[in-house]
Amino acid sequence: MKNNLRSIFGFERLGTGAAFLALLACTSTSHADVILDNTTDNGFSNDGGQLSVDSYSVAQVFTTPSSDYELNSIYLSFGAASSGSANVYLYDVTGGVPSGSGTQIGTISGGPGNTLVSLTSTPTLSANTSYAVALGTGGGITWNETSTSVSGVAGAPNLGNEYVFYDGGWNHNGSSYLQMEVVAVPEVSITGAVMGFGVLVVALGRKFASAKCIA
Repeated sequence: MKNNLRSIFGFERLGTGAAFLALLACTSTSHADVILDNTTDNGFSNDGGQLSVDSYSVAQVFTTPSSDYELNSIYLSFGAASSGSANVYLYDVTGGVPSGSGTQIGTISGGPGNTLVSLTSTPTLSANTSYAVALGTGGGITWNETSTSVSGVAGAPNLGNEYVFYDGGWNHNGSSYLQMEVVAVPEVSITGAVMGFGVLVVALGRKFASAKCIA
């Protein structure tokens, strides 16, 4: 068994431990989770109102689960007559309110319905941390609202308030929540295993560069 494990991965002279670490380095353990979803009311329809982004930027605050995630995709639920396009931003949150200048993470073309954000970056979302997804002003876009609770992974995030930017700051806007779905990939660190593998290879005087991962 030991000899087979060595020969399968091309590490005939490195030993079982090195072969195991190489396998760990070549194996993906990540999967995408829906960490936030309040769009399912009436099939992505509006059940609480609509918020226009014609003249003002708008934002929805949420809090992440108890693990770090890498952002994978965002869907926003737009009204039936929605059109146009807008920039999409991710804000830090201080005291429950969006703060700082925000970072543009993509763009979106108005719906209607469940509309995918075209992401230009996929930042890390830290565990148990509040963020806000925001839309810049965009002609003709109406973002659906709901008063219904959120669903997501175990330890699902809490929805914060909905905000509108005017008079030089973010202002709380009623008791509704803007409808969106956030999908992210858990961050699984294999840095220690990879570094340990590198140290082992150096110590043994072998070359990892010639090793090939099995599909």
